[in-house]
Amino acid sequence: MKPFLVRAQRLDDVDARGPGRRQHRRNDGRRQQDDRRAHRGQRPRQLDILNVAADDARKREAAERPGDDADAGHEQPFAEHSRKLKGVDVVFVSSAAATIIKPVLGAGQPNPACEASAPPAQDPYENPRSTGFHLRFGTFRFIDVGDLSGPPLFALLCPSTLLGPVDLYLVPHHGGPDVSYPATFAAVQPRVAIVNNGATKGGSPEVFAGLHRAPGLQDVWQLHRSQNQGAENFADDRIANLDETSGHWIKASANTDGSFTVTNGRTGVTKNYGPRARP
Repeated sequence: MKPFLVRAQRLDDVDARGPGRRQHRRNDGRRQQDDRRAHRGQRPRQLDILNVAADDARKREAAERPGDDADAGHEQPFAEHSRKLKGVDVVFVSSAAATIIKPVLGAGQPNPACEASAPPAQDPYENPRSTGFHLRFGTFRFIDVGDLSGPPLFALLCPSTLLGPVDLYLVPHHGGPDVSYPATFAAVQPRVAIVNNGATKGGSPEVFAGLHRAPGLQDVWQLHRSQNQGAENFADDRIANLDETSGHWIKASANTDGSFTVTNGRTGVTKNYGPRARP
């Protein structure tokens, strides 16, 4: 599952999902070309990150269609490779069970919460091979390591953090119990976390307990209310889907000064987070 759509955009670009934004209806092909030329070379001022609940269902449908390959055309990046989008720096921190060995910019601090070894991965074959990336947009930092777990995840966190503090953290492996140990939150020190769980997929009691205890964490957003026994869900206004009969999304929009917003697609409510306090 590739849960997030990341798009850099100018302030006057269209986002049909965003309330109150202007919708441009430009049918004149010449005018579109003029607009592209006028904006060429400009750095984006806003970055949108969208977590869509229905992504798993679409991938299953594609896999079931004869002759279709859900991953056709997919380019497998290597750990330590980087991609420069306009105004956005992306470093692939894990891929094919390998991880970076040098810290990303601003990382490298010792992690006092590390234990002697990594908790075992629930799935020892596919998940430790997950592709993960660290994204930098101005002073905004975001991490998505997919389903990464086991020794590769541990290598990014211990004995020193190779990822460093972030503003927004997508909790790995849908919030499964194998990514809940204290070293994870101590390494990335997130301001806000998102758990892209299902009603029973991920969203483990262990992860929620860790999130409730994580120092400095301002907010947690969930894709679904967890029905797992013992899971201490966060408030309903932080949950996009109260059951699995709906497919609402969670969207984060970031600015170059490190401030960002998170919107609940079910309620339409947006919360603002200011820039991180810098020493």
